[in-house]
Amino acid sequence: MGPLVRARQALDDNQYTQALVLLNDIHDNQLKTSEYYTIKGLSYLKLGDLRRALKAYKKVSPQPLSTKIEIAYLYLLLGETGRVEKLVDKMESAFGQSPETALLRGNINLKKELFDDAEKYYRAALKQDENFIKGYVGLANSFLKQRDFKKAEEYYLEAVRRSKEGTVADIALANFYLSTDRSREAEIHLEGKLKTYPDDINLSMALSTVYIKRNNLSGANEIYLNALKHHPDSLALIIRAIKTNLDLGKNLAASRLIEKLNQAGLDEDKKNERYYGAMLLGEYHLRAGDVDSALSSFNKALVVSPSSYEINYYLGLTHLLQNKPRLSKQFLKKAIQNNPGYIQAHLLLAGLYLLSNQYDLAADHAKLVLQIEPDNRSGHAMNGVALYLQSRLEEARYEFEVLQKLDSRNNLYFYFNALTAINNKQLSEARKQISEIDPRYVERLFLELELLKQEKVEPRQVDDHLAPYLDHQAGFLSHALMGQYYLEEGVLGLADKHLEKAILLNHNNTAAHYMKAKIASEKGDAASAMTLLNRLIEMHPQFIKSYQALGILYEKNKDYIHARKVYEKGLAYFPEDDMLLNNLAWILLNHFEDKTTAYSYIRQAISVAPKNDQINDTLGWWYYLNGDYQQAIEILDPLVNKNPDKGLYKYHLGMAYVKNEEMHLGLPHLETALKQDIPDNLKAKISKILKMINL
Repeated sequence: MGPLVRARQALDDNQYTQALVLLNDIHDNQLKTSEYYTIKGLSYLKLGDLRRALKAYKKVSPQPLSTKIEIAYLYLLLGETGRVEKLVDKMESAFGQSPETALLRGNINLKKELFDDAEKYYRAALKQDENFIKGYVGLANSFLKQRDFKKAEEYYLEAVRRSKEGTVADIALANFYLSTDRSREAEIHLEGKLKTYPDDINLSMALSTVYIKRNNLSGANEIYLNALKHHPDSLALIIRAIKTNLDLGKNLAASRLIEKLNQAGLDEDKKNERYYGAMLLGEYHLRAGDVDSALSSFNKALVVSPSSYEINYYLGLTHLLQNKPRLSKQFLKKAIQNNPGYIQAHLLLAGLYLLSNQYDLAADHAKLVLQIEPDNRSGHAMNGVALYLQSRLEEARYEFEVLQKLDSRNNLYFYFNALTAINNKQLSEARKQISEIDPRYVERLFLELELLKQEKVEPRQVDDHLAPYLDHQAGFLSHALMGQYYLEEGVLGLADKHLEKAILLNHNNTAAHYMKAKIASEKGDAASAMTLLNRLIEMHPQFIKSYQALGILYEKNKDYIHARKVYEKGLAYFPEDDMLLNNLAWILLNHFEDKTTAYSYIRQAISVAPKNDQINDTLGWWYYLNGDYQQAIEILDPLVNKNPDKGLYKYHLGMAYVKNEEMHLGLPHLETALKQDIPDNLKAKISKILKMINL
């Protein structure tokens, strides 16, 4: 028996990997017939490798109608609907319309959401063959997309009833159950079918999906391991098994499977294995907290597949973890360019835009998520928050109402209503909304504090008012929040008391340690504040506020060497932080006379935050110190107009005018700056200049 015959037999026995192994033993080009490529294409298709399946099918010559249909479906699965329409036109021109071509047209229209046209073609297919299972599944899919669940179920069940062999209808029914929150029914149905078809890879995939939906990761993993015994080289199975092992914390098992992929990827023809091996190794490192190794792996995967939306997403996530938000945004945008419907990238970008106060852009991406998946809870939450921060309150209210309907346990709806009522001075309504929030959530304490502020309750009496709440929920976050409240109200003793409790409950509480340093600073104890901040940097080197606060304290003490070291250390963790860049540039410019390096940092800061007034002031002063007074004036004049109470900006602009020999414009700014809040040494300089001019 020759290898081709044995490969055909392996295919009939659902041994798809074995079929490919046997075909790979055929080196004689004369034996690489149409049957050879057909078996190869179908084996790859069954193993979930669409690109290789397509490549094999295209080599079949001459191509019968069945092969042309397989090619059309592969293009459809790859999202190339225009190409599929042209192929169907050619098929019907050569062979006439068949149930399969009518089904193809139905699926094309379904993808376009032209439901009436889709239904017309599915019914045309069934008219030609009343037992055409895929026609019933197509109709069911169409009704499901239109959310007519009763009719959808009717046609799925009819497909199962008429199906004599195979699992297409069963998998479609199970997917329907999943989409309508009937996962237990899907599980029972597929478990029964798997007993009949234990080697069916698609059935295994479907059942594992149900297990994952039901949080049965161990069950899903067992399914993959059993399926891999029958299909040891299935790329789709290996990938799923790796991800499940990672989710289960079985890192050793995951790493062995990743190594298997990487070994296979050494073969020049196995581009997919190289890509997935590098990508999953990156994910493995990411979960282990090794961001640098993850970045290296993702970059290797990017070399193999530069247009991969998954890799661009992972690179966006990795750069975000490295505190490089600009670079993160670039890769996330590339991910969306390559796959406009990639929800995870849209959500992460929305979050980044929220953090950078670009609320309109955050809302844009959240809305795109909701167009793709109308019931996405994160999308509604992101959009609601972004709209609220733009003061578009009614639109925000709608989003939170929808979120409340989707998830009755979500507090955002009541939180929003309470906050709005507080802002509108509707205190009784605010109290009513707050009462709807579970006392176990720290958000309720925040709202209680905001309400007590509006009610003008004496700060020292707040503990008594909130005693019932604190008795119920006295966690470290609650005490940290109380500490922050008292710190803002200037009651430093009570602030310190609550912060000590927060640290006692959770010594790693970053915010509490930072606020204690702030209390020491406000008491005028700079040495204690510095000690606390240095200790905090050792404990939590990625807490950016520590570097900013400590550097400023060193500057106030005129210890510019240590200030410089702190800013540089902070930038090692946060290379795109605009204030660290600006502060470092400032001391290099004014205390180390390093204008070249200072300019480099200023430009980096400007590229991150081009509208930041403080950075633009530093840039204007840089031009002043370099003798370009006109350029300094052009930058500083708009800043003074925008910030009339900023004495430092007026001092800088006044000096630029004076040096530019425009005394009549410079002196008024210097005189005003003298009366405003600027350091004493600058006041002395201004007084000296004014005295000299008046002489």
